Amino acid sequence: MFDWLDRLLHPLDCSATPDSGDASILVCSFRGSLGDGSSGNGQVVRMERLIEDALAGGSFRGLVLDFAALRYTWGNHIWNVLWNPPPRARGLRLALVVSPLCEQLGDVAARTGGWFVCRSRAEAISGVRGQRE
Repeated sequence: MFDWLDRLLHPLDCSATPDSGDASILVCSFRGSLGDGSSGNGQVVRMERLIEDALAGGSFRGLVLDFAALRYTWGNHIWNVLWNPPPRARGLRLALVVSPLCEQLGDVAARTGGWFVCRSRAEAISGVRGQRE
């Protein structure tokens, strides 16, 4: 209802493009700060929409979520992206790029068992290709 207000109060830079070296791998990058607690829920909904829309635009075998430039402190709505990936992502190879800004998300993703958690985009793409270095 107040999506415009949420975007103003909680800006989030998002992009989704196929990897330049392998178009069968979709890379979704997120930069900014997730609002703490429920104040970040609107941002997470936008993230979910971006991922779903991008996956609908092609035929991919892998998905990389690049959270390296995303600040996260607490709030559980983001866990939906990790515990319950969009239906189009099911069956894909999944990788998550984390940094000290969001290490807790890497811990959550690692517990789901479906994500390859790493520190760089290159490592993530390699992991999605099945060449975990």
